[in-house]
Amino acid sequence: MAYPTAQEITAKAAAKGFRVGAYVHMSTRNADTAAPIREFSSINGQVQAVWMDGACRNLLGELRLSAQHRLPYQFPAGYDFLTSPQLVAEATRRAGSTKVPGYYTAARIRAHGTEAADTWVTTAPRPEHEGTVYRSLRPQPEPAPFAELSPNMEFLLAGQLVTVADVAHWLDASPKQAGKLFKEIQRIHGPKPTMVDLGLFSCATELAPMVGSVMLARKQAQDR
Repeated sequence: MAYPTAQEITAKAAAKGFRVGAYVHMSTRNADTAAPIREFSSINGQVQAVWMDGACRNLLGELRLSAQHRLPYQFPAGYDFLTSPQLVAEATRRAGSTKVPGYYTAARIRAHGTEAADTWVTTAPRPEHEGTVYRSLRPQPEPAPFAELSPNMEFLLAGQLVTVADVAHWLDASPKQAGKLFKEIQRIHGPKPTMVDLGLFSCATELAPMVGSVMLARKQAQDR
């Protein structure tokens, strides 16, 4: 498989909602451990994100976008963009912020002026820049992280056999590419590759995100 270009890697990440600068955290954790993506790379056709100041390199399937940090492109329609110091100060005061007026340079707000306002703020000098990070002034609902696997459950799931369809899903490959990758996994790990073999082949750092993703894909395929 030819190594993709930087543009192809970036486009593949963007198709899943990830961009450089976006805050992410492990799917088994929450936004308390979030940090921005520094760059992307590729392994076996799958995109990896380099984040946590370059200390972490994870597959996109292992990560979730932070519910507490957003870049401008992540805001849906319906959010007002405020840059007036007076309006920003009033909006943040309503949201419960105790920062002195002028601390925040801009705010993005839905339902502005109501008790149900959803307020996001930034201290960036250029709040309109595409790389500007906005932080929520109230807790945002986060999807529940994958449950921590007990040692017994992890042992059982690690031994489950994987299929070409599993490989296609986890490695985000076409059926033809998945067939070739499956044969490569067989060459390395034996004729009956397991979940742990797929994890090793894809350089997954945790078993739970991969298992959760594969099992969900199997269920969705059965329901169709």
